[in-house]
Amino acid sequence: MSLEELWYLFPIQLTSHKNYWKDDYLQMENYLKDIIGTFKDDARVLWWDLYNEPGNSGHNAESLPLLKNAYKWAREVNPSQPISSGLWYLDCPEINAFQVENSDIISYHNYLDPETMGNPYATPIPKSFIFSLNINF
Repeated sequence: MSLEELWYLFPIQLTSHKNYWKDDYLQMENYLKDIIGTFKDDARVLWWDLYNEPGNSGHNAESLPLLKNAYKWAREVNPSQPISSGLWYLDCPEINAFQVENSDIISYHNYLDPETMGNPYATPIPKSFIFSLNINF
């Protein structure tokens, strides 16, 4: 299977309850473990974003089995970098809860206005501010 075919399949079409995707799951597991394994201690990699927008294209919680497998496979490789997958769709609490509980860092995609993130009651963030993050590995 080509990289383009894997990319097309990898987060959108696969769910673990479909037996006919079993071979594709094995290929994706091998691919993910190969890529992360190759670069698991490479200082140029800041973190691993395992799954872009799980639940997208109306798949919602149907994407959860593949998301869980992606985290499982990455943990088996044990990279030195943190793993994550971007929160983006707050209307799928099952996926969001899994992401928050299992990510080493929280990343997110904001498609709303950058100052208030769509909250009409929020005070806009000043254009310059100090942000501090303390991560222990």
